[in-house]
Amino acid sequence: MIYSPGLRCFGFRLSGICFALLLLLLNACSPVARNSTLAESALPQPRLVIYIAPETPVFTNTQKVLLAPLRLSLHEAEDWGLAMTKLLQDIFLQHRVFSVTERVPQSNGSEDQMLDNAANRGFDYLMVGEVRPPVCPVGNSTGWVGLNIRIISAKNRSTIWHIYGEAYLYPEQRRHYLFYERPYRPAPSLAQGLEAVATAMANVIRLQPTGSEVQRFTANLNR
Repeated sequence: MIYSPGLRCFGFRLSGICFALLLLLLNACSPVARNSTLAESALPQPRLVIYIAPETPVFTNTQKVLLAPLRLSLHEAEDWGLAMTKLLQDIFLQHRVFSVTERVPQSNGSEDQMLDNAANRGFDYLMVGEVRPPVCPVGNSTGWVGLNIRIISAKNRSTIWHIYGEAYLYPEQRRHYLFYERPYRPAPSLAQGLEAVATAMANVIRLQPTGSEVQRFTANLNR
């Protein structure tokens, strides 16, 4: 038998390549390979129901909206509702859904009175909303948050958008994989859930699906 150092070196290289390919194949079967970061898997996944949408595109990024304080159930603290209203305002400003998104410091009168106020101040729309009674996640329990908003024309008082959104807040249990152990991660907070829902709403309004496209758009979003 003829011994060749070059052949032995080639065998080592081939073994190394095969082992590297095996590692890549095993990692591809791991959930870690499908998620770019661990933080992404911990984020809530919002679901939307679009009840009313414009039949033709409305370029809201050139228009102004007045945001009324979000309504809450009776047992909720008013400070928490104002904080959620500020969060909704920040998200709509960040995504540039409207040219101006101004928040009313306090709820003043009825919806008709707020519409009069919006029209008198030169706003195109009034946004009103309600935070549904949330379920706060504790320990391994699942939380839940829901938000309902309407965007109303200050000129003719017709509802341009009516969107409902919700998000379940799941904790992540510790799991063992072949080359990785995923640690336990607590459920997202109520604020994180509401932020995810509000962001999805902002994207819907910004991308402007018309009435005929809403069903397809919502189905793709809720996958």
